[in-house]
Amino acid sequence: MTLRQTRRDQWRKSKNGTWACSLGHRGCRVRLFQITKDGSFYREVHIPGKGRDRISLKTRERAEAEKLGRTLLASLLTGIAPKPAASAVRLGELIKAFLAESPMFLDNTDRTKEETRTRASILCSALGEDTDVRTLTEHHVRQYEARRRAGGIRYGPKKLVTPKVRQRTVQADIKLLKQMLYWACTRPMPGGVVWLERNPIAHVRVKGEVDVQRPVASVERFDATRQAMQQFQQRYAEESRTLAKPKDRARAHRRYVSWVRAEFGLTLLEATGRRRGAIMGLRWSDFDFEAKRVTWRAEHDKKGRTWVVAYPDDFFAMVREFQKKLGAVGGRVFPREEKPDEPSPPELLSQRIRQAEDAAELPKLVGGTCHPYRRKWRTERSHHPIKAVAVAGGWSDFDTMLKCYDQPDDADLLAVTSEPRKRHDPSLAKAAASSSTKAG
Repeated sequence: MTLRQTRRDQWRKSKNGTWACSLGHRGCRVRLFQITKDGSFYREVHIPGKGRDRISLKTRERAEAEKLGRTLLASLLTGIAPKPAASAVRLGELIKAFLAESPMFLDNTDRTKEETRTRASILCSALGEDTDVRTLTEHHVRQYEARRRAGGIRYGPKKLVTPKVRQRTVQADIKLLKQMLYWACTRPMPGGVVWLERNPIAHVRVKGEVDVQRPVASVERFDATRQAMQQFQQRYAEESRTLAKPKDRARAHRRYVSWVRAEFGLTLLEATGRRRGAIMGLRWSDFDFEAKRVTWRAEHDKKGRTWVVAYPDDFFAMVREFQKKLGAVGGRVFPREEKPDEPSPPELLSQRIRQAEDAAELPKLVGGTCHPYRRKWRTERSHHPIKAVAVAGGWSDFDTMLKCYDQPDDADLLAVTSEPRKRHDPSLAKAAASSSTKAG
């Protein structure tokens, strides 16, 4: 018994993994095929007197290639030219246009912009710069999800390598990709059309973190870390007086000043509950010693808002002590060493805290370094009015504050589980009393 041969208009897979099929009949046939495995599809037709006409369809999807092939075949049979297909939207072009034109990107702070550029570069490297975003499917998203979590993606001009990440990072990447695709659906093009007709992955959902790590610092951790920072200060203050070479003494003095600023930054974290970026962006003029107010500038606030918050006398006494130790009069509280008019990067504060925690032999809190102090500050003030706490700590979203920063401790949980009150049903209580009376 002989096997039935495959019809020519059905897809056939060759030994090297490429796909091909022929549409139509002799004299009017469109051939679709791949040259390399998983490569782009081509179409080929025979034009009498001219020979074969071959062009790339710029798609790797068989269904899309067949659709284009059948459209071309219909035009050959009817003599009616097909409507010009929408041009491909390459991922690299989309990212470049989004970063140059989109208000969603341009309205952000410099730090957020840099983070967005990094995410976009990783997306471009993993999905392919020449990928037509119209062909993106859930399959591409799931592949990216797995690769991003595992790490090892090379991106950017310097070919940096991504580390292993948690699910929240993947979710943020896909959220940015969707944002760019939605923006492309609104970008006008010549002829009264938009750049992208629809978001191809609008229906794809990426789950967030399941086991979220939100550690809370303690006052004991704060005291131990601060003491370690003071020990570093004593060490470098001694070296700045005793080392033989002037160059070495000057270097030791700079390190002493650096650790004084690190202690000041840690103290502000614990006392104000503010983000490290807002703290590192402070100027001495932001401290109003007469009105007992601190101005938190919008340019260093995550939400772009200016906050003016009152603080107690002992807070300003602490600020004055650090100002004297640093010998500062004005300018930046935490200036960049090579550019005093600019603030030091927020990451520097985290690095100093980790160095001090290591010196104090404290275990690292899984899930953060500076943010645990923000959660500590919020948790210690859970008995105060929510709005007052939000304004003082710099939260504009109450739900986020309650969900991510209000972390109960064992004492709070024990108070709940030890609650002596019981719920009563008056009707059942009356029936029970009546039954007891009859039994007596």
